[in-house]
Amino acid sequence: MRLRGSGLPDLPAMAEHIRTMGFGARLRGVEVTVEGTLFEERERLYVRLAGSGAVLPLGELKHNKVQWDFKAKRAHRRTNQEREAHSRLRREWRTAPRLVTVVGPLVETKKQVILEVREFSWSSSAPALNASDTR
Repeated sequence: MRLRGSGLPDLPAMAEHIRTMGFGARLRGVEVTVEGTLFEERERLYVRLAGSGAVLPLGELKHNKVQWDFKAKRAHRRTNQEREAHSRLRREWRTAPRLVTVVGPLVETKKQVILEVREFSWSSSAPALNASDTR
C-alpha cells in the first residue's frame, strides 16, 4: 500500500476497514519502509520523513514480525540481528543529521505512533541541512 500525501496511515481505521469487509480477515500489523533524516532529541532517535517532513519516533523491535509463518501458524520470530537493529543504528550514528532508510512495524501507543526498527541502511548522499532538521 502506498499513501498519497504526507500523512501516516490511520492504523485503527485500516483495521476497522479490513474487519468490516467481511472476509474474516484482520489487520495484524503494518510494516513500513521510510527514508529520511535521522536525528536525536532528549535521548530518543527520530526520522524526519523525506518529502513530507513528518517526524516518527524510533524504537526497539519489541514484537514479533508482522510476517506470518503459515506452517507454524504464528508470526515469524525476530532474529537477533533484527532485535538489535535499533541499538546498532544508535551506535553507528554520529550525532549529525544523516539520511537513512528504516524498515519496521508501526506501533500505535496511547500517545503516538512509533516505528520499531527491524532493519536500516545508510544513504550514500549527505543530507541537506536546514532549520527544520532539528526540533
